[in-house]
Amino acid sequence: MDTANTTTATWTRVYRNPRQPLVRGLLLTGLALPVAVLVAALVRAGAVVGTALGIAALLALAFLLPRVGRTLWRGTSSGIYVGAAGIRLLGPAELVIPWSEVAGVETRRLDPLDGMAGPGNVLWIVRRDGTEVRTPLAQTGPFSLPGPGAYDRVVALLESEITAHRDGS
Repeated sequence: MDTANTTTATWTRVYRNPRQPLVRGLLLTGLALPVAVLVAALVRAGAVVGTALGIAALLALAFLLPRVGRTLWRGTSSGIYVGAAGIRLLGPAELVIPWSEVAGVETRRLDPLDGMAGPGNVLWIVRRDGTEVRTPLAQTGPFSLPGPGAYDRVVALLESEITAHRDGS
């Protein structure tokens, strides 16, 4: 399991995605190459030193590059994490559901028109108030974990964590 530190808690990822290093490598290459080409073109054109265009371009890169990189990196870190505080869903946005609000997990059929490629089963977190939160984990398709039984192991692990925190609270 991967561990991620936040400012208030330590989170453990409930599954490891073996495609993640490849995606991160492609992401960094795809982000660094255009920046290097742009900087080289500006230097070669003499636009970097002493011109308003060069200064503006470097400032824009310095401002935008970390933000774009962080957003893309976070996208590759998406997943389901557990910790003392509850269940953390990390994706483009972050959501933490405290254990006191978690009723269980369910596998539901996904409507193919729901924005993901193809039909399949998706893992949902069910809250005690009846609301449901879709997780980024699918049983089949491009958002699934490779290997037989990987999805079922994640479901079993989450169910055991929920039971442990329900009994412990």
